[in-house]
Amino acid sequence: MTKVKQTKSEFKQHLREQIGFLLRSCEAYDNGYTDEAKRIATILRILFHDTQKSKSLLCLLGLKDNLALFDSSSKYDPNNLVPHDGLTALKIGGGKTTYIPRLEEMDELRRKGQKFFPKWWNHVVIVDKHKHSFTRRDLILAITNKDGGAHIDPKLDEGYAKLTRGNSMGWVSTDGVNEEPVLPVELASVRQIAHEAIMTFRRKYAEDII
Repeated sequence: MTKVKQTKSEFKQHLREQIGFLLRSCEAYDNGYTDEAKRIATILRILFHDTQKSKSLLCLLGLKDNLALFDSSSKYDPNNLVPHDGLTALKIGGGKTTYIPRLEEMDELRRKGQKFFPKWWNHVVIVDKHKHSFTRRDLILAITNKDGGAHIDPKLDEGYAKLTRGNSMGWVSTDGVNEEPVLPVELASVRQIAHEAIMTFRRKYAEDII
């Protein structure tokens, strides 16, 4: 079958569409639909993830090699025995504790700095109490490829399963009588990764893309 190559203009239109999808999914997440993070992860995979058989949208546009993204993650200290959740905060209220994305403003993100894509993508942002570590790439691909973003796998990697089902971060929420695990750190982290990406695009490509 004959194939027709898409133009750079068409790739730019795809990028506008994907960012539009991302913004709407983030709005849904912020309105309480936290499972929307799985669709957010799928959009981020389209934007960023390359394989031997397929290229990310940013790669197709030639924007990825020199792309520096805002890095809002807190620094991991390997000597700290407490689990590390580098992209989120804990919100306590009404007898319940939940993970929330930080959603910093542009000035604060600028102060924290940026990382070029490979370092940003492969930077460890979660370390649980078993010392399982997760990069942005790990979270995005686990959610999209195995846990309902774009595909459901009958088996999950043990570390990811413990993080998302077994509360391997170890925090619990209590109302003084009952306790329940504080979940889901992976979804709040994905929302924060989307925030970093959106703010990067606004800074760098606002006139052409957003």
